[in-house]
Amino acid sequence: PENPLCLLDEKIQYIIDQKYSDIYDGKWLVNIEGKISIRNLVRIPIKKVRVSGVGMAFDCSLDDIEVIGRVILTIE
Repeated sequence: PENPLCLLDEKIQYIIDQKYSDIYDGKWLVNIEGKISIRNLVRIPIKKVRVSGVGMAFDCSLDDIEVIGRVILTIE
Protein backbone atom coordinates (compact mmCIF):
# COMPACT_ATOMS: atom_id res chain seq x y z
CA PRO A 1 0.00 0.00 0.00
CA GLU A 2 1.99 2.95 -1.31
CA ASN A 3 -0.93 5.32 -1.71
CA PRO A 4 -1.81 7.41 1.34
CA LEU A 5 -5.11 6.75 3.11
CA CYS A 6 -7.73 9.43 3.57
CA LEU A 7 -9.64 9.15 6.84
CA LEU A 8 -12.76 11.23 7.50
CA ASP A 9 -13.67 11.82 11.15
CA GLU A 10 -16.76 14.03 11.38
CA LYS A 11 -15.52 17.34 9.87
CA ILE A 12 -11.79 16.54 9.96
CA GLN A 13 -9.92 14.73 7.18
CA TYR A 14 -6.60 13.01 7.83
CA ILE A 15 -4.13 11.96 5.16
CA ILE A 16 -2.25 8.90 6.44
CA ASP A 17 1.12 7.69 5.15
CA GLN A 18 1.50 3.94 5.67
CA LYS A 19 5.17 3.94 4.62
CA TYR A 20 7.44 4.95 7.49
CA SER A 21 10.80 3.72 8.72
CA ASP A 22 10.46 4.60 12.39
CA ILE A 23 7.89 5.80 14.90
CA TYR A 24 8.56 9.26 16.31
CA ASP A 25 6.66 12.07 18.01
CA GLY A 26 3.52 13.16 16.18
CA LYS A 27 0.00 12.13 15.19
CA TRP A 28 -0.51 8.52 14.14
CA LEU A 29 -3.36 6.19 13.19
CA VAL A 30 -3.20 3.31 15.66
CA ASN A 31 -5.11 0.17 16.60
CA ILE A 32 -5.35 -0.29 20.37
CA GLU A 33 -7.13 -3.49 21.40
CA GLY A 34 -9.26 -3.48 18.26
CA LYS A 35 -10.13 0.23 18.38
CA ILE A 36 -8.69 2.35 15.59
CA SER A 37 -8.12 6.05 16.29
CA ILE A 38 -5.87 9.04 15.71
CA ARG A 39 -3.54 9.50 18.68
CA ASN A 40 -0.52 11.59 19.58
CA LEU A 41 2.53 9.41 20.16
CA VAL A 42 5.68 10.48 21.99
CA ARG A 43 8.67 8.12 22.04
CA ILE A 44 10.09 7.42 25.47
CA PRO A 45 13.12 5.26 26.30
CA ILE A 46 13.25 1.46 26.06
CA LYS A 47 10.91 0.98 23.05
CA LYS A 48 7.97 2.62 24.75
CA VAL A 49 5.56 5.32 23.71
CA ARG A 50 3.26 7.79 25.48
CA VAL A 51 -0.20 7.69 23.88
CA SER A 52 -2.52 10.70 24.22
CA GLY A 53 -5.29 12.50 22.40
CA VAL A 54 -8.49 10.84 23.67
CA GLY A 55 -9.13 10.50 27.38
CA MET A 56 -6.21 9.91 29.70
CA ALA A 57 -2.65 9.63 28.40
CA PHE A 58 -0.84 6.36 29.08
CA ASP A 59 2.54 4.75 28.48
CA CYS A 60 2.92 1.36 26.82
CA SER A 61 5.37 -0.76 24.86
CA LEU A 62 5.44 -0.28 21.09
CA ASP A 63 4.60 -3.98 20.89
CA ASP A 64 1.28 -3.35 22.70
CA ILE A 65 -0.20 -1.21 19.91
CA GLU A 66 -0.44 -1.56 16.13
CA VAL A 67 0.73 1.54 14.30
CA ILE A 68 -1.10 1.78 10.96
CA GLY A 69 0.35 5.01 9.62
CA ARG A 70 1.53 8.56 10.24
CA VAL A 71 -0.75 11.58 9.83
CA ILE A 72 0.91 13.77 7.20
CA LEU A 73 -1.93 16.26 6.70
CA THR A 74 -4.96 17.35 8.69
CA ILE A 75 -7.78 19.26 6.93
CA GLU A 76 -10.34 20.90 9.19
